[in-house]
Amino acid sequence: MEIEGAIDVVFNYLGQVAGVQDGAGILVDDITQTEGPLSVARESSGLGRALENHRSIGLEFNALIHGGVLNATFSCSAKHDQQNSLQKLADSFIDVLKAIIAHCLRVQSKGYTSSNFLLAPLEQPEIDLL
Repeated sequence: MEIEGAIDVVFNYLGQVAGVQDGAGILVDDITQTEGPLSVARESSGLGRALENHRSIGLEFNALIHGGVLNATFSCSAKHDQQNSLQKLADSFIDVLKAIIAHCLRVQSKGYTSSNFLLAPLEQPEIDLL
């Protein structure tokens, strides 16, 4: 984004949304169900903030994974609302994600890190031998 001066940026990664329990204690994988004691409302929740409550953060990025799909939103304050710049930022974000996925799919890129073996106290040199 081409904005004059520095702005505050907030990044919220909300994790994976799945595996919630309904009122009967039954594990529900799809939180988009519309029936039962724990369900998503069919109607709109309305605005996230009152119109007179101005956003103090210049740029806000929110993301979560639902059903194996990354959902991301970009928003900015009215003071910094430059739709073309925000669209360029979102397009660049998608391009970078595609490049990361392409890199990870290459055979020579495949490997393991300690996050693949949480219960094993292995160092990276040991993992590289696997």
